[in-house]
Amino acid sequence: MIRCPFYREEKGMLLACEGYVRSTCMITRFPDPAAKRRYLRQNCFKEDGGGCFLARSLFEKYEAADLAETQARQEALRAQRGCGR
Repeated sequence: MIRCPFYREEKGMLLACEGYVRSTCMITRFPDPAAKRRYLRQNCFKEDGGGCFLARSLFEKYEAADLAETQARQEALRAQRGCGR
């Protein structure tokens, strides 16, 4: 049922997701099983992460990285062709 790409694992009242910093994870601790189930339904069961701040931040981070990579490739191609800006 988990569809969020940043989900890693869960154990008891803990939920582990990809961290914002490379090679880290973020742990969320819930006060009770009902709160955890509610959070999973509202966020983790959705491909876009629902309203989860971390998921939104990670999507933005990867979109920015993709954009920077695309721009770097385009600049490299222009340089190879001898074209200026």
